[in-house]
Amino acid sequence: MRLRDYYRGLPLRLTSALPPDDAARRINEALASPLQPFATGVLGRVSAGHLSLRYRPGLFAYRDMPILTGPITALGGGSLLTLCFRGRGVTRAAFFIGYAVMAAMVLAWIIAGEWHPGIGRGERALIIALSTTALFPLLIHVIAIRSGEVHLAKLAAFLEYTLDATQADERRA
Repeated sequence: MRLRDYYRGLPLRLTSALPPDDAARRINEALASPLQPFATGVLGRVSAGHLSLRYRPGLFAYRDMPILTGPITALGGGSLLTLCFRGRGVTRAAFFIGYAVMAAMVLAWIIAGEWHPGIGRGERALIIALSTTALFPLLIHVIAIRSGEVHLAKLAAFLEYTLDATQADERRA
């Protein structure tokens, strides 16, 4: 999964012959109890017609992996799941705001260095070099989410099996 997909999301549309209430009940019954803090596999819930699932392969897995979320709506006698697999809003906002602030600070340091005669080229280079170390968390995040599409495939397989659902149309590549 690319960082762009983490922000924009990967769509998934499933149809099932089950009505939305039955689909929600079946999904919630198939999921691990929220009282099991060490549960692995498919985790989440359906509440008020809104699905939120994530895949946790192990206890110490990366916590900011994308989630599959979206509404379960009625479609004829069955249901339509219009889902999106992307990062949680809090994580997406934190990375965006954090790196926007960092870029503004680096720019301000560069401009201040131009105005202040006591700051030399070496000191300016050191400030920029130290500022770029803030990119390491983003690099770790990009490396950790690269298996996101595998998680999406496992979540889709779970829903297809649990609801006897089929994909309504192809996801974009």
